[in-house]
Amino acid sequence: MRKELKGTIALAGAAAVLVGGGGTLAYWNATGTLTGPPAVESGELKLLNASCGAGTGWVFDAGEVTNAHAYVSGDKLVPGDVLTKVCTFDIVAVGEHLRATATASGGAGSGPLSSSLILAPSFTIGGASASSITEANNGQVLQATMTVTFTGASTNSTQALAAALSDYVVTLQQVHS
Repeated sequence: MRKELKGTIALAGAAAVLVGGGGTLAYWNATGTLTGPPAVESGELKLLNASCGAGTGWVFDAGEVTNAHAYVSGDKLVPGDVLTKVCTFDIVAVGEHLRATATASGGAGSGPLSSSLILAPSFTIGGASASSITEANNGQVLQATMTVTFTGASTNSTQALAAALSDYVVTLQQVHS
């Protein structure tokens, strides 16, 4: 019994020392300073100076009697027709390892003819196909070509119909990989 009493007293004494010391157990530590980088600045990604040609900017496909005949509101499309609009934008792409994809949204149609129209964007830089850009393209020109094709397989049910197309929005979306 004495051994148990002595053990209990020793345990109580150790607890009192810990509590008396604030209840903490001390460990060594050390610190060092890491200098921060110089001023940090962000880059930029922009499309500037949009240019889309005269008038509506839309032209009929080259299969017309007059190649690249300008589309005028009210002109009637027939199956197989392709309307094309070409716009150019100056690229501002500044930043280390900047990458962005080129997309076009919008152009969606409403109205009964819209289901027979195929809308498709394509992009080039310096005449070469381009679906993405990097900081190396800073100062270059992005050419966005939008096409609206009246499907050649359309049936008689597509006669005398209309569709209203919304505006396209060309976007460079930054990606980080």
